[in-house]
Amino acid sequence: MPPVADILSTLPNPLLGLILSKLPIREAVRCSVLSKRWKFLYTQIPQLTLSPILLVPTTSRDPNPDSVATVEKIISNLLMLHSADIEAFHLFTYHLQFTRESVWQWVTYAASRNVQHLSLCDSPKEYCNLFIYNPGREIPPALFSCTHLATLKLSNYNLKHLPTHFSGFNHLITCSFEGMQLTDEFLSCFISHSPFLQKLTLHFCVGLRKSVISAPNLTHLSVDGRWEALTVNCPKFRTLEMVLPNIGDLRINGVLFHELSCLVSKTKMQCGSNVAVLWLTWGYASVERVLEIVGKALKKLVINDMWSERQMVVFVDNLLERLPGLTRVRVRSMFDLVRQK
Repeated sequence: MPPVADILSTLPNPLLGLILSKLPIREAVRCSVLSKRWKFLYTQIPQLTLSPILLVPTTSRDPNPDSVATVEKIISNLLMLHSADIEAFHLFTYHLQFTRESVWQWVTYAASRNVQHLSLCDSPKEYCNLFIYNPGREIPPALFSCTHLATLKLSNYNLKHLPTHFSGFNHLITCSFEGMQLTDEFLSCFISHSPFLQKLTLHFCVGLRKSVISAPNLTHLSVDGRWEALTVNCPKFRTLEMVLPNIGDLRINGVLFHELSCLVSKTKMQCGSNVAVLWLTWGYASVERVLEIVGKALKKLVINDMWSERQMVVFVDNLLERLPGLTRVRVRSMFDLVRQK
């Protein structure tokens, strides 16, 4: 019987490194005992996901100083031995509060290795309420040296201004801020320094009041929180998602959703300022108010649990009669009403 071919041994090192990236980092390091060739393959992993749970599971519920020091030492050693560029670097602290010096050192290393996808998720100092965190840690300055970034995700950091030497994220396409301390001025400045940004997420951020988002290539915006006013001026804009809508005045490419801002949970635009798809939730909206906002371009309307069945049937029938382009209306509630032409 001929020997079974060892397919893994025929693969090049970069491909083996990519395979190891799919394993928890502890298991990837353990693979170094397989053979001489595998001994240092973990030092070439292009995608690093580092967290206390993946590194030292026994400390996952024991945030004492010794546990923190142990995990910090492991991460520092891993990065010190790493010998290749880092495509993706994801750092999750969970309940452990790593020292500022360690986090700054790790991000500096990732920046020097041309990182393209970066996630920094710090533990919140405390919970202000069920949803909003109280961030306080400063962002590592080396973040603004990551000039190759295509994806950025930051959670529970304090970020109020850009450094004067910052030249911009000229490759950034997707950005997510969650549980962040921000200001309207910073957000506007950050977006202006990210000319190719297409997707932006702002969830549970503190400090935003009257934000103006102007981005030439932005197509998708997801927000969650409280605004006195939110203005979106983006010529390629397509989709707005509001998880917990609480906005006083919402304006998208000239369309003012006043008095409906707190009801809109999702809207899709087409041809600039025309609303093609509208999702409403929580409350009452008159036919006249909807007509005033969407004009004649609305094609689909989804309503989540608003009124009684009789009120809803009348509302839907009036809309279908007065909007020639509206082809489908769906009510998602205790009764499932669908009307379409």
